[in-house]
Amino acid sequence: MEWVCSYIEGLAVRPPAQAIGLSRNGYIDAGVLFEDYNGASVVCHMAAMGRLNREFLWTVCDYAFRTMGVHKIIAPVFSDNVRMMLMICKMGFELEAVLYGCQKNGDIELFTMTAENCRFLGEKYNGQARRPTADARL
Repeated sequence: MEWVCSYIEGLAVRPPAQAIGLSRNGYIDAGVLFEDYNGASVVCHMAAMGRLNREFLWTVCDYAFRTMGVHKIIAPVFSDNVRMMLMICKMGFELEAVLYGCQKNGDIELFTMTAENCRFLGEKYNGQARRPTADARL
């Protein structure tokens, strides 16, 4: 959780929160922090230094949709973080709303993904992904 917060300016974690990290060679390379769970949705904050592997993406989606049982993941992204916007769009998130002027350098864009639209839970990824290992764990 602290690693994700250190990469997202102004992010403060409110309990209860959960996090999943991806480590390579003993160093954290990516992390996802889940908060504001309400039974139907959860807010997800992501930070990454490098490329995300298939197992990590499957783990994140499996945890949110199957373990937590949410219908929708909400991912707020600062409008000046073009790299993250491209990454989550590539993952299958779609822009749902914009909160204008809500952060120091511009807007906060809210991207969402539903369980029905999550390709990481589909046949292509299910057959090749494994349960979390030392490289992708809660």
